[in-house]
Amino acid sequence: MAGPGYRDTTRVAAGPSALWAEILLGNRREVLAGLQELRTGLQGLETSLEKGDAAGLAKFLEEAAQIRRKLPGS
Repeated sequence: MAGPGYRDTTRVAAGPSALWAEILLGNRREVLAGLQELRTGLQGLETSLEKGDAAGLAKFLEEAAQIRRKLPGS
């Protein structure tokens, strides 16, 4: 089961894979940097969950909310 938010965030997956492969390769450096940043953030989230660190979780969520507020149209 998935709602419309999931459908929206996976929209790219419905596109032509060859086109998206070209786009990813053409932006390889930026995509790799973004993936590293994502990995680091997820590792921090995982660590906070494993330790039951409510303050760490709150910090992660607040940082995510700040990023969200900076998006156009937010």
